[in-house]
Amino acid sequence: MINVARQKGGNLERKLYELNDKAKQTKVAGAEKLYSLLVFLYDQEGIESRLFDEQQQAEKGVLYMLEDHIELGFDADNNQIAPLSLLIESERAPELVPVINSHGCFIAEMKEWNAITSQAHILIHPV
Repeated sequence: MINVARQKGGNLERKLYELNDKAKQTKVAGAEKLYSLLVFLYDQEGIESRLFDEQQQAEKGVLYMLEDHIELGFDADNNQIAPLSLLIESERAPELVPVINSHGCFIAEMKEWNAITSQAHILIHPV
């Protein structure tokens, strides 16, 4: 950047534009995308997320993930290689699919929905 500015006829604005383009093309690893989604769901919908623990009672309105699915869902480079399961008990669960899709890093599908118990199993696939 400094060299561009020092050169006669150097176009600093153009260099900044090129750097911005490169930044947009940088790929975010799958695990970082998952973290981004969980933060997004908390910020937008107020939904907390936790690892499922069989020793504890699941809380209504909390999004749970299975540790094994997370470990097996990513390769050594943190790229998502399998759909990930999200489990939640909430009347609002069907509304989460379009919210997740609006995040832009995943395609969500309602795998199972029990309207009586308000329990949902949502799968998220990488885009």
